Amino acid sequence: MSVAGCTLSRMDPLLTTHLLAPASRRRLERPRWEVRYDGRLIGWVQERRLGRAASTFYEGIVRIDGQAISLELSIDFEERCQKVFDAWRDPSSSPHTRRWLRLE
Repeated sequence: MSVAGCTLSRMDPLLTTHLLAPASRRRLERPRWEVRYDGRLIGWVQERRLGRAASTFYEGIVRIDGQAISLELSIDFEERCQKVFDAWRDPSSSPHTRRWLRLE
């Protein structure tokens, strides 16, 4: 699986990603993908580097009621996309969205 722009192999075929063009020409800007479900934008996944770690991490960001809510980091791109979908579909499924939306 390539993370450039694809239908994710282990998930619902309606869940897709698309690599966004960089917002600026800064060399250090990390890649960012749109996460869409049935063509509707539900969030983003952004590459993150932690210090000198050799691994690449991905941050899920879900869009609920116009708010961008950051989810935890993971080294698994597809798992982050699935987390964005799960949090969008059921905001009470994630502690981050529950806290943000004051559902706790």
